[in-house]
Amino acid sequence: MPRRMVGGEGNSVPQSNGGNFNQHNASQSAAGLPSTSTTTATGTYHLFSAGSNSGGQLGTGSQEDSHIWSPALYRPAGSSSDAENEKQEALAFPPAGSRVLQLAGGANHTLALVLDESSGKRSVWRSGDGERGQWGAPEPEGGTGEEKEGRRTATLFTPLPVPAGLIESNLKPRLVAASWENSYIVYSPHSSGSDQERGDDVLVVLGRENDFGQIGLGKTEGKAAPGAAAAATAPGVGVISLSGAVPDDEDGASARERGRGRLEIVHLVGSVRHVVLLASWLTSCGSNTHGRRYALIGWGAGRQGQLGSLDAQSTTQGRSTGSGAPAGAGAGNIIWTPRLIRLWSSEQLDIDTQASLSLGRDHTALLVPSHWRSESSRNEEEEDQGESRLLLLGSNKYGQLAISASIGPGAQSEVRNAISIACTWNSTLLFLADGSLLASGRNDKGQLGGETEQKQQRSPALAQLVRVPAVDAGSHGGARALKQALVCGSEHALLLVQSSSSSSSSLLQGSPSTEVGRQSSVWGWGWNEHGNLALGGRRFPSEGQGKEEEAVEDQRTPVRIWPAPAALEAAGDSAPAVHEVATHVWAGCATSFVQVLRTGTQR
Repeated sequence: MPRRMVGGEGNSVPQSNGGNFNQHNASQSAAGLPSTSTTTATGTYHLFSAGSNSGGQLGTGSQEDSHIWSPALYRPAGSSSDAENEKQEALAFPPAGSRVLQLAGGANHTLALVLDESSGKRSVWRSGDGERGQWGAPEPEGGTGEEKEGRRTATLFTPLPVPAGLIESNLKPRLVAASWENSYIVYSPHSSGSDQERGDDVLVVLGRENDFGQIGLGKTEGKAAPGAAAAATAPGVGVISLSGAVPDDEDGASARERGRGRLEIVHLVGSVRHVVLLASWLTSCGSNTHGRRYALIGWGAGRQGQLGSLDAQSTTQGRSTGSGAPAGAGAGNIIWTPRLIRLWSSEQLDIDTQASLSLGRDHTALLVPSHWRSESSRNEEEEDQGESRLLLLGSNKYGQLAISASIGPGAQSEVRNAISIACTWNSTLLFLADGSLLASGRNDKGQLGGETEQKQQRSPALAQLVRVPAVDAGSHGGARALKQALVCGSEHALLLVQSSSSSSSSLLQGSPSTEVGRQSSVWGWGWNEHGNLALGGRRFPSEGQGKEEEAVEDQRTPVRIWPAPAALEAAGDSAPAVHEVATHVWAGCATSFVQVLRTGTQR
């Protein structure tokens, strides 16, 4: 059985589509990392992780929780398969000359999308538990328990092979996501040819968990892999069709008949029991392209309304099957194949990636650009808020949907200034342009980041306003804050702040060369039982000792977790030989990851 996390509530996997984070002790940099290559003109990237690790999902070469930032490692080709020698031969992840573009985690597994900067090639890497087919293979048969475990678990990052059937299709991975025990990868055609000639994005699912329709291929019998599905390319691997969720034109013409542009998946996010994506395509009238449409599409558990208002048709096997609702407990609340949740249109032809999508345990949150026009029916119970910018669906048990309604008289103005949205299992955080945060929902572990001790935020109480010291103080030594990124894990949050004295707007582009010379800090708050805030301490007593050591305490207000206070004290007034800047942060189920760009002379 998969190892389940202890503590927290429920089993949902909020993930970020980007973010940034690093907390490694500068004075320990050289000693803590295996060498991979010489430093390039723009430096080298390194990934660090902390938190829950029972499946090896941190990629550190062990299955022990890490309460401090530990370097992620990968197994180089041709290295020993012996467990004792494997870590000794491991190298710092990502490989030299590469950087992590995106990272997603489930209960005990992690996916990383990696870019080789010299070749432009993208690849997917994995670490952690694969017992439930998270890597595409069904549960192994035969062999000893130790042999099975070796095939299921990877405590070091390892390349994930491209599924059979896609190798010859000239597709490249572009997005990754994870539910509790499934993995999802979006493959896109290479950039050549016209929009229609390139073809649609391909959404691949790897895994066997389908109790709540997470696979998106329809109801499968028992716990069998979706290999029997017509779209499947290999055992435990399937291709999810979005055709039934793409709306027809008003004249009844299907997407194919009207010659729409290629279907592109803009964002993809998984929770333990439901998955939601934002797709887009160009619309045309005859030979004239006149706009772009955006569709919010989802599948899986929908009982709390997290996939929109349900009806008998949407809870069947799928709209194209014509079959009745499947038998089984809760079948009427399960969306077995992708369904349309909400639709928008825009006159801008270029795809807009500024929308922000996040999932909680039982709720869905989407922040869209102000120029998008809603095309959805207004007879649904849910209503857009803040000039149609904010869409909140699902459970409001802890006030997690009250984020804008509870703000007060200036609610609409605040929402107009929002940059992004992020969700823990049962709370919602809205990130504003001035660097402040509005948070509502459950707060028993300090998830909201405010000073109040109340365990939950219920409407019509006011949402909490969270101020991060680095932002209030003008970031670092009065330097202007240029880049801020908020991400949420199961019950904790991370905020990256980058600053520079330069006024060049090009610094906002995030390319490797523009990261050099910046300063950065990462702030965290919330649940810390597994050490996912990397503040040190031990949760359980060491062997041979009769009393518990320093506890890993939750943090109710933002605290700087990178650079580590110990690192700053050790450095003193002397400038470190190695300059490190946090470029991305990601958070999962009691896990935290930070990517660091390191420049200078390594000792």
